[in-house]
Amino acid sequence: SNNSLVGYMLPISSAAVNNINILGCDGRKPNDKLFWSHAKNTHFDDMLAPLMQTHPSVFRDTDYKEFYEGNSRDTEEFISYGESFGKKYYSLAPSYIPALAKRQK
Repeated sequence: SNNSLVGYMLPISSAAVNNINILGCDGRKPNDKLFWSHAKNTHFDDMLAPLMQTHPSVFRDTDYKEFYEGNSRDTEEFISYGESFGKKYYSLAPSYIPALAKRQK
């Protein structure tokens, strides 16, 4: 996966416990311009311009909506797979990620 939630966070937590509570995965708001928004108190907004200059093709050649839809599909597929083994997944906050939105606790 090209996403830390599906690539690391869900697999590790799923291997360790049966009930997985998820926070901080808000997803992509419909008006987001890039990948998705970040909390202003934890994101390095002042570093975005140098990042875009250093890696222009990432920002120029990425279809953000398509990228997000792929991540959303991956999230649903992983969670459904875990649920087939009796794992339970709960989003403890609202999320724009469909797989999490429908599992909000």
